[in-house]
Amino acid sequence: MVCSLWTARLAAQPFAEYVPGDAYFYLGWEGTEKLGQTYTESNTKAILDLIKVDQMVDQVVGMINLAEGDKFTEEKQEAIRKVRQLVSLSTQMPFAIAVVHDTTPDHPTGTTAVFFWKPGVHEQEVNQLLDWLLTQNNHQDALMKKEQRENGEIILTISDELDSTYQVVKHKTDQSIASNAMMLKAKSEVSGKSIIHLLVNAEKMFESLWAIEPRDQPKRVISALGLDNLEGVAYTGAIVGKEWESALLIAAPQPRKGLLSLLDTKPVDEAVLKAVPKTANYLYATRLDLKDILAQARTAIFEIDPESMAKFEQALSMVSAMTGVNIENQLINGLGDAWVMYSDPAVAGPGGMGICLVNKLREPADVKLALDHLVVAARAQMQGKSQPGGFIPQIQKIEYGGIEIYTMPLMMFSPAIAVKDDHLLFGLTPQSLAVANDHLANGKESILDNPHFMNTVKILGVDQYAAVHYSNLGETAPVMYQQMLMVTQMISTFSQGKAPNLSMVIPPLGKLMPFMTHTADVSYANSDGYVMKSHSPFPGAMLFSPHGSLSGGMTTTGPLAVGIMLPALGAARRTARQMQCNTQLRGLHQAQVIYAQSNRSCFTNDISDLTEGDYFTIDYMLSPFGSKSEPADYYDWSEEKRRQWARDNTDFIFVPNLMETLNTQRVAGFMDPNVYDMRGTAIVYNDNHVEWHTEESMMEELDKIERQNDGLTWQQCIELMRKPQPFDREKAKFYSNSKNWQQD
Repeated sequence: MVCSLWTARLAAQPFAEYVPGDAYFYLGWEGTEKLGQTYTESNTKAILDLIKVDQMVDQVVGMINLAEGDKFTEEKQEAIRKVRQLVSLSTQMPFAIAVVHDTTPDHPTGTTAVFFWKPGVHEQEVNQLLDWLLTQNNHQDALMKKEQRENGEIILTISDELDSTYQVVKHKTDQSIASNAMMLKAKSEVSGKSIIHLLVNAEKMFESLWAIEPRDQPKRVISALGLDNLEGVAYTGAIVGKEWESALLIAAPQPRKGLLSLLDTKPVDEAVLKAVPKTANYLYATRLDLKDILAQARTAIFEIDPESMAKFEQALSMVSAMTGVNIENQLINGLGDAWVMYSDPAVAGPGGMGICLVNKLREPADVKLALDHLVVAARAQMQGKSQPGGFIPQIQKIEYGGIEIYTMPLMMFSPAIAVKDDHLLFGLTPQSLAVANDHLANGKESILDNPHFMNTVKILGVDQYAAVHYSNLGETAPVMYQQMLMVTQMISTFSQGKAPNLSMVIPPLGKLMPFMTHTADVSYANSDGYVMKSHSPFPGAMLFSPHGSLSGGMTTTGPLAVGIMLPALGAARRTARQMQCNTQLRGLHQAQVIYAQSNRSCFTNDISDLTEGDYFTIDYMLSPFGSKSEPADYYDWSEEKRRQWARDNTDFIFVPNLMETLNTQRVAGFMDPNVYDMRGTAIVYNDNHVEWHTEESMMEELDKIERQNDGLTWQQCIELMRKPQPFDREKAKFYSNSKNWQQD
């Protein structure tokens, strides 16, 4: 939300005359100072003032500091401060970014990024920051030039070729980005003052890619997917009164093929929307035909790799044989192309537990029969995989209102599915299906009788749409707000006091609620491509709707809104994984200690001794940073096959020929640093304490192994873990004494 709001301060179209019409990329805005009352009286500014963006950025910088550790030097911190200052100034003035093709005889695919400012009263500050930026180009891997023109405009060019001679010149209107058809179409879709424009020229990007990519395979893949018909993407945002409108155009002219042909869908009809109760506070309805998707998948697979078609068909046949259901004919072909998802407070209050998904079936009898067979197959599969004393999910059947509801209790949720006449119902709880069943059976008032839904969608001016979303933020925001608070609390917890507290990043709900009205977006296809239009009280408001949680909101706002939180969330995830690695490695070392107590104080060189001895389950030796998982049929294998899998796949490595001691300096084991791309590892010492090390300090600690074990490197430890050797007790006793270690 914060990033979306920040972006909304920007305004469009300045410097368009300097950007050629075939530029790869363009982003432009007028600046908040030029917008005047359009911006100062908008909800966007009011929300930004509440959030205090500068403080939010400080919090994110603090999280980067946590993630980077010692690598986050004073120089880096100073660089971030200056870049932030430049960005802050840029939002206040006309500003634009463009990426253009810049060819030279030796480099026919060169590119240049061009930055434009019209700083006005901020001229001195902008010049000082840009001069500092120029001094940072020490590596000479790009050519950077600054130019200030008589009219006060400042232009910075960054070229990827050191011999670039690119000059920024004015173009005729019909040859500049100002006349780009994609931009003009997106701009025409909003009713207010367009204040931000974004253009990505996919056609030009593909052209440059093929110039440097000699292989035919990438072209064949792009063509098979139908993406060679994609011209580009254009976005525009506008302030309308106090609220926000935006439009996104995926420019793909007819005839479309491959993935893009899926855009050619029928409009959502009233019959679909009538399945939604009037009291719903959220809905998303769309057309999606799984039968067409399967057909397009077959076509693409055949065009990309004809030999793979047999494997694809074989996989479908295997699934059908395992389940007793003809997946294609009974299930996929039986589903309709009309889908709607909604949340009704009558189920479980205003939160997401009331979400229900409804599909209008083509062949209800086939789908009901397929569902019954799938339940039988699932029950048999779960029973076959049961473990003594373990949790075994159970699929239960509940009869309610003339329908059979299959549900599977899973702690906080109990997913449920049923067929009601010609509708497939799916929800997070049986209660959501009960409410849906009552609504369909009794013909109660639908969302079409809800004046808030009808009026909000009407604002967008589209009568026939292929998809529609609506949220009553007054009801959904309080629940979504709680989820946001939990995320910020989680980040603060994982930071362990090493970064600024994020608890007050989001203002109190009471200050936000006056802006929580209604939001909607619609999508439709025409001869130009696919258009998505949105109306909301402010950009990023959709994050206070289940739509934002489930799909990131409308394509135009979701990624922007999430963007500013990614560094912080990334740091939190890394910290959590590091803690998990430390815990697992400490547990594995403790297993070695227990093993040693029955084996003359000697650790085992063969980790499969520990897995076969039930010292831990095999998932415990797989790092959360890795991509490996436990084979489903592992316990059906022979002992030797299980042992070899453990040796080959463990992510945690022990130094061979270790004995039980309490030496705090002796490196006993580590996570294979290759699992985390050599960026860090957990290291356990023989007194069972574990440390997390990154890059330089990691190598210093791993190099201790060589000094402590007569030249044995950490890489050789990995090899010996895969192919263990008999335990050498004499060598173990000798190197257990630190006096025998090699000195630096």
